[in-house]
Formats: sequence, structure tokens, C-alpha cells
Amino acid sequence: MEKDLTVQFDFTPAGVVQYNAWLSGLSEHDRQAEAMLAISGLGEFLETRFVLTEEQLEYAENLEEGIAYLWARQIAYAIDYQLPLELVKPEQSIRASTKYIRSESNTSAGEPAPTARTGDFLRFVITEHGDSA
Repeated sequence: MEKDLTVQFDFTPAGVVQYNAWLSGLSEHDRQAEAMLAISGLGEFLETRFVLTEEQLEYAENLEEGIAYLWARQIAYAIDYQLPLELVKPEQSIRASTKYIRSESNTSAGEPAPTARTGDFLRFVITEHGDSA
């Protein structure tokens, strides 16, 4: 049975959990195609795979080029090596207009390891910060 590669998920922690489950059911060929989608551009990947608000899409498309490049490749790495992605939003909103995404990974900036160890993960954390006085 062929997987529907046009499916979208909510851009919420639960939606990302569903995305991980969907990824786990893909063939190796389809998983590689999904990793290539991420590499094609962070904004395009997010818009294709997740239901985003206009503000979320605008934010993703206006990220600094280097950050978007890095995150797209980290997502592709996680997809390729079957490492789960996690979306974490703060419990209490401080200021909706000042968001940044920080990635935490136990991998170095060098060449990826040939196999993933049990417990490896790539986690994207969205944190909101108030203005500094």
C-alpha cells in the first residue's frame, strides 16, 4: 500500500507526534524523498507538511538564510536516520511576536554517524522571550 505523500499535519506538538508516526510507516525511498523535501527549504517543507497560519509561514520564510539552511538539514538528518522530531511550545505566552527556534541535538557539526543509537533525538524548541530592558 502506497502512502499519501500530500498529507498535512497540525503544527502542534500532537501534530508533530502524528508526523513522526506517519514517517515511521514510509518506505526508505519515501523517507529519503521526505528528507529531500526538508532540504529544499524550511518554509516550503513546513508549508507542504504542516497546516500553518499566515504568521507562522511568514516567520519561517523570513528566517536568516543560515539558520533556515541549518534547521532544514537537521530536520532532513532526523528524517533520514529515523530520529523523532518534537515541537515544544511554552505553556504561557510572553509575547507572540518574538519567537525563535532553537535546536538541540546530541550530534556534532561533523559527518553524521552511520547509525543512530537508541535514545537519539532531534528536538526543536519554540521559546518566546519578552523584550530586554
